[in-house]
Amino acid sequence: MISSRDTLKFGVTLLVSYCLLTLIMVAFGEYLLRILLPLYSFFINIISTELQVQSIALDNSGTTKQILTVVINPELLHLGKSSLPAGVPIQLSTLQGHSLQHLIIIYSILLAWPPILSNNKQLATNKLKLLLISLPFVLIVEFFDVPFVLLGSAYDLIYSNLAPELVTSSLMIKFMDFLNGGGRLAFSLTAAIFTLATYNLIQTKSYNRLLLLMFSNAKPIKL
Repeated sequence: MISSRDTLKFGVTLLVSYCLLTLIMVAFGEYLLRILLPLYSFFINIISTELQVQSIALDNSGTTKQILTVVINPELLHLGKSSLPAGVPIQLSTLQGHSLQHLIIIYSILLAWPPILSNNKQLATNKLKLLLISLPFVLIVEFFDVPFVLLGSAYDLIYSNLAPELVTSSLMIKFMDFLNGGGRLAFSLTAAIFTLATYNLIQTKSYNRLLLLMFSNAKPIKL
């Protein structure tokens, strides 16, 4: 059972972790984003068969740091009564903070959680396990955020100018609006929950295997 002391410790650690990770991302987030940019480009090219990435880069020139992307349509796009000629460059942007927000939220929760799940002797080991387990979930969240937001912006721009009747029916635009309206936070929380659930499942199975091994090798007691 979780005590009030554990809950308070979790809350304080969560707040401290959030503040520290925010400072770290402000100082070093640009270097991490440079690693993620090729993944964003790869994901966009997988998601959309109509638009392909021509260039993607970080823009730190202004007060608002952004991810700038240029996509083109390799082929003619038919949009109801209108069409978009092939090879038209479309410039898109999203805030760099959108990408870093996931990392701050997810790892704030994971760094704060081990005091409740385990004893202090295994704290460092459990944090390392959580870090490794979280990686695929973080990649999934990143896959569903920045690439879809950029593509949603592209289709919003295209449809608004050439086929306004398609704006309200576009799933890509609806998903972009969902992410910008709170879905981004929901994805981060879900990734953290799945990480903790997977960790707990692995720990439980490992413990059960250890018990099974101990009892299978135990010698019967003679009376």
